[in-house]
This record gives sequence, structure tokens and C-alpha cells, in this order.
Amino acid sequence: MTPHKSKTNLDPYHKWLGIPPQEQPANHYRLLGIDLFEDDADVISIAADRQMAHIKTFATGLLGCQSQQILEELARAKLCLLNLNNKDRYDSKLRIDLAASGSIPSPHVLNSARVTMGVPEITGEQINIVTVDDSLVGRLKNNRERKQHSKLRQVLRLILSIASFAVPLAIGYAVLSERGFFEGKVKQAVRQELPDAPPRQTPRQTRALPKKRALPKKRALPKPISIRPVAEKITPATLPVINPLAVLPKHISLPDSEVSDPVPILYLKESAQLSFAGSDGIFIVDGTVAWKKSEDTPPVDIARIMHEKEHIVFAWNIGVPEKAVTAITNSILQINEGAFQSFVALREPVVGNPLVLDLKKPISRVICNCENLPPAEDIYFDFSGASSLPKHVASGSDFHTLKVREESLLRYSTQDPIKTRLAIRKRGNVVMVEITSAYLLPSGDEEVLAIPRGAKKRKEIENLIMSAENATEALPGLRTYRSRAFSELSSAESMKTSYVANGVLINDPSLVGRKNLRIRNANREIAATEENIERAEYLIKNKGAFLRELESLNRISEFAQRLINIENYSYRFYTTSGEHQIDLVV
Repeated sequence: MTPHKSKTNLDPYHKWLGIPPQEQPANHYRLLGIDLFEDDADVISIAADRQMAHIKTFATGLLGCQSQQILEELARAKLCLLNLNNKDRYDSKLRIDLAASGSIPSPHVLNSARVTMGVPEITGEQINIVTVDDSLVGRLKNNRERKQHSKLRQVLRLILSIASFAVPLAIGYAVLSERGFFEGKVKQAVRQELPDAPPRQTPRQTRALPKKRALPKKRALPKPISIRPVAEKITPATLPVINPLAVLPKHISLPDSEVSDPVPILYLKESAQLSFAGSDGIFIVDGTVAWKKSEDTPPVDIARIMHEKEHIVFAWNIGVPEKAVTAITNSILQINEGAFQSFVALREPVVGNPLVLDLKKPISRVICNCENLPPAEDIYFDFSGASSLPKHVASGSDFHTLKVREESLLRYSTQDPIKTRLAIRKRGNVVMVEITSAYLLPSGDEEVLAIPRGAKKRKEIENLIMSAENATEALPGLRTYRSRAFSELSSAESMKTSYVANGVLINDPSLVGRKNLRIRNANREIAATEENIERAEYLIKNKGAFLRELESLNRISEFAQRLINIENYSYRFYTTSGEHQIDLVV
């Protein structure tokens, strides 16, 4: 394993795993970040998973090749250390390498090395004896003796410290005892605790026994290290299966079509087989990528894809047609290695603008804006953010596979009929989705769900309710005024327009004009009054309906506020290549 550095002189082993250059190449234990010769399989497995998860965060971008190389080394280390026979062989070789390089392992490694010296290591039907150089044994003994002397000096210092406090206390106690300072107190305590105890004998009746000399504490011997029993022969079926393609990214970016120099795009073994999945018009022949515009046209070589130093490199040919670039950019690279298979999209999705239901506008739009778009009929829209809406039913096309010129209608599980329509449109070379929301009032009027329109509608309904209240008060006066108008009409019609002079009946034109004017005015007042009465009766009759519409509008306003609080609805534009989906905008 050789440390790999990019053009920027980045040492991934040092920066990502904390392994300095002087410790490279690192052994399996150093790569996993665990103690040398660790025996616990759970510790090994968890450490390997932790390191691989950390390295996967660098899998995209310019450092993807280095991360894939380190991931493969971590996978090999995990597979080796989880197999008992392989681990024993690797540990024996590592001990010899450490001894030859003069590296001094940690104390538990020395004990492990001391126990396994000369112990046969059985692997299958072969028995090998692990031998260690005499110089290593001498260094191990010298290290052990130095540690024993160091511990002895620490014990002596501790004894001297205790003696410096204990000796003055003992002398003071002896002086006070001779003066009888403790005698009365001791007798009193003995009488309280043992009232029936026999009298204390004088010093003349007892003979002081010589003090026993304290034996030095025995040093605790190191616990014997258990030697791993020889494992039974492991069959290939019981070995852990590791997918070497699991570390590959889900999508990569191809170089610009104007660049004809080879560019690494993947870190992959030479044993892997490459092909294009779900695309009949693109195929690989001996490292050459060919493209067929149609079934009747011959294939055209557009690029080269090949192995080079454990990398997959890609290079465009000069003068590649734009349709060919679009076709290969919107395709899937299929990778087979043994029984394992992986698929990698040859384009990275673009982060689009957030989809927000802006209720200050009647329509919200999101645009599929990226390079090398496939044909519009091959673009799909997935409104996954619909799961955050209180939808009841959906009609029309599925809002997970919405295509151009298709619509999907979401009806919400609310008391009032509210719906959202999603329609994918094509405007020139641009594909977009238009989102409109509307509601239906009890009167049957369908209104756009927008804050300005809702405020205007509420004002209209409030004016109708106020007019109905005024009409209730004005209706009796309107009916009285209509009766007076009819009386005026009768009076105008009975008005005389002639007189008798000298026995002759004479019609007065001025009186005829005045009568006609009175009749017209009376009819006009009657018509206007009847219209007002009819309007007032209508408002009074429908006042309850107006109140219900106002309540419904208030509930719709609350629902609209809930939509505003959801600031970003998740969505994506994608295309397909066979059974695989390729994200365009997310």
C-alpha cells in the first residue's frame, strides 16, 4: 500500500486518518485505528465500518480516486483480521517486521509476542514455527528489567513519604501514653462497651510478644495471556462476503466535451467489466465508446474509456456531435466484477430553486435548468413534497411520474373543497412545472388560492352581509315609498288637460305636457323602488349563505397560512435509461 498524493500534494492517509508519513505504509491495525494484535472481532468490525464511513465522505469530487483506494485497503484489512488463520499469519509477519525495524510495540504487544514465541501456528494441514531473533528477546528482557526497577523506586518513595508523617505521630503517642493521657479515656470506653470484662492484667503478668516482621508484599505476577485455540478449518462459504463495488459513487461528472485528454473518473480494478445499461444506442468495444444515432445509421466513435493504473479514464474524441454528448451524459455505466454489479450515472444532479407556494401570486413555477437535457418527452417530474400536504385524493397523472403535457390534481382532506393542480409544460427549450391552487365556495364560485384574491373576496362577502343587514331595516320604508309612487301615478293619470270656454272644450298643451311628465316620473320611481325591494329581499334571503361563505373563507385562509409555513417542498426532475433513473435537478 503506497500513499497516494494528488496534484495538490495532499496526503490522504495523514489528513483523513491521522497517519503521518513516517508511519506509512501503515499496517492493518493502524489503518483501522485500533491496538496492535487486537483479538476482539467486534472491535475490528466496528472500527472498520467507522473508518470506511468516514472515508466515504470524500468519495465525490477531485479526491474520489484516493478515497476509493483507501476504502479498498480498509476492506482488505477488515477481511484479513476477521479471519482467524489469516490474522495469525499476518500477526506473525508483523511481529517479525517490527523486530527487524527496531520498533518497540506497546506492553500488551510485548506480552503477546513473548507468549507466541516458538508456538506452532497451524493453518490448514501445514504447521509453521514462528521464530524470533535473539536480539529481540534481549531487548524485551532489558525493557522488562528497567520497568521493574522503575516501579521499585516508586514504592520506596511512597514508603519514605508515609514514614515522614507516621514517625512523629508514633513518638507523640508514646510520650502521651507514658504520662497516662489515654488511660482514663480507654478505661471509660472499655467499661461502657464491656461491663463484664475481666480486669486488665498488669504488664508484669504478661510478656510482650516480639513484633512480627512485616513480609514484603509479593508483586502481582502478570496474568497469563491466553493463546488463541486453533480454529477449525473455515470453508469459503463461511467467509464474510464484501462487495468491492459498494464504495463506488452513485453518480459522477464527465469532462467537458471539448477536452480530449484522458481524465480519471473512477478508481476501479482492472478485473471489472464495463458496459452501458439500458441504452441500445451506446456501447463499448475494446475501450472505444460508439454511438448510433438511429438503427439505420452506422455507429460513430465518440470517446475512449479504459483502465489505467487502477483507474478508469475517459477521453472525448475531437468533434463529437452534440446529440452524442447528450446521449452519453444521460446514460448509466454498468460495472460488473465477479458476482457483484453496480450502476453509476454519468452526470451529477443540479440543485434547483426551492419550490415555494407563494400565495401572493396565482401561479408558482419551477424550471428544469441544466446542460445536456434529454428530449422533453423523456423528462419526468417527481413532486415528493406532496407527502407533506394534507392531500386526500389525487386524480390525473401520478405526481411521481409527471411528463410533459400531463396534469395531476391534488384534493385536500379539508372541510372546504381545495385543490392544487400541477402541470408540466414546455416553453421553447425550457421544461417547467406550473402549480396553481384554487378553492370552491358554497355558492359554487371557484377562486384562485392567493392572498390578494382571498382578501378581495372576503371584502366582497363582508359588504354583502352588511347590505343584507341594511336591507332588513330599509325594506319597510321601500314598500311605503312604492305605495306613494303608485298613488302619484294614479293622480297623474286622472289629471285633466282641457277646459270649457264659451261653450267650447279646449285642450291645454301645457297641461298635457305636465301630465305626461308626472306619469313618467311616477313610473320611473316605481321601477327603481321595486328593483331596490327585490335586491333587499334577495340580500335578506341569502344572508345565511353569505355568513357560511365567510366562515368557509376564514377556514381557507387558515389552510393557506399552513401552506406558506412549509417553506420548501422537495421535488426532482429526472430521466430514465432502461429501468434506471437519472436525476437532472433536485
